[in-house]
Amino acid sequence: MKKDLYKILGVDKGATVAEISANFRDLAKKYHPDIARGDTAEKFIEIKKAYEVLKDPVRRSEYDRVGFNDEVDNPIDALREIIFDFTKPYQKQGGSCYDKKKCCA
Repeated sequence: MKKDLYKILGVDKGATVAEISANFRDLAKKYHPDIARGDTAEKFIEIKKAYEVLKDPVRRSEYDRVGFNDEVDNPIDALREIIFDFTKPYQKQGGSCYDKKKCCA
C-alpha cells in the first residue's frame, strides 16, 4: 500500500531535514509504546519508517521519484519489484536471467 510519508510526519514536501527531525521527535514522544497509552506501536513504526526514508537525502530522492511501498522497506526495493515484473515475459522466452532476490543487487 502506498503511503504519503510527508503526511505521516506532518511536513511539506519541501521541508528541511531539521523540520523533518523536529516533527519526528514530537510524534515519537506522542506515539512511543513505552510512553503513550493504548495500542500505538503500529503508528510509531509507521512514523519511524517515514523518518528513516525522509532523513536520508538519497532515499528521499528515490521516494520522491518512485514512491513508497509499505510491503517493501524502501523505494529502491519497490523499483526492483517493478523491474522484475517487467522482465517476466522475457524470462519465459529464455531471455536474460533475473532472479528476484539478486536482481539489481
